[in-house]
Amino acid sequence: MHHHDLDTAWTIEEADPDSLLNAIGAVVRTMRAKGAPGMTLLTEERDEWVVGDGALRIESDREGLLKWLARGDAGFIEAEGPVPVLPRW
Repeated sequence: MHHHDLDTAWTIEEADPDSLLNAIGAVVRTMRAKGAPGMTLLTEERDEWVVGDGALRIESDREGLLKWLARGDAGFIEAEGPVPVLPRW
């Protein structure tokens, strides 16, 4: 994500799949600890994380999910309701 933040030539789509999973896992742990709204996060790659009561279903590919979780870019997710405001991580 920091390469993305620094606007380097690297893109998140070039990230190693394990690195994406590790990054999403870290953000999800933080969201849980900070009391983020209940949501179930699903990826096209069939990954799933539940935060809180899991009430809101949010889907994307791994890259899109990380962009939203880490930077608030909701342009690549689909939500079954209003997209929640997430706590800063």
